[in-house]
Amino acid sequence: KEFSTARHGLTNREICECFAKFSGANVETDDVVKFWHDTMKENYQNKIKMIKGARETLEELKRLGYKLVLASATPMNVLNVAVKHFELEKYFEKIYTEETLKAAKREPKFYENLTNDLKILPEELFVFEDAFVSLRSAGSLGIKSCSLIHKFNKKRLKNLGENNLLIIKNYKDKRLKTLPIFNKG
Repeated sequence: KEFSTARHGLTNREICECFAKFSGANVETDDVVKFWHDTMKENYQNKIKMIKGARETLEELKRLGYKLVLASATPMNVLNVAVKHFELEKYFEKIYTEETLKAAKREPKFYENLTNDLKILPEELFVFEDAFVSLRSAGSLGIKSCSLIHKFNKKRLKNLGENNLLIIKNYKDKRLKTLPIFNKG
């Protein structure tokens, strides 16, 4: 049976540990981590494109006066490459990773530490996310979300419950404007 890292919400390091252990190759986890991170950096610089409408959505949320933060399972050394490449520095007041929050994104502790650092209640946070385990984790604390659907998560997103307010393919979706965060006032 296929083992899905996305389904289990493994951290980058855990994925690399699994590869090193089960690949049959004589490799150290740290070597796999370095290769993985180098590959991710290369992909962010040359292959990965922003999700349609993402920049416009960030600009709108900023215009509405929201404090925007980036909270990711991607390691900081890789995330910094993506942020710089896509010129996102001006949108985010702070960037968080599993390392900085000292918890895996699949765990409610990740969002507890995030809201504690931001000095807000979970119900004051709104999350845009594509990982099912992270959405479920955030939802367990009462955090509202909008989920992004991809091939890898299509079947699972429908089971997120009442805290997931909308499922979209990209940020050009006109239904985004129905979310409470866009109707501030």
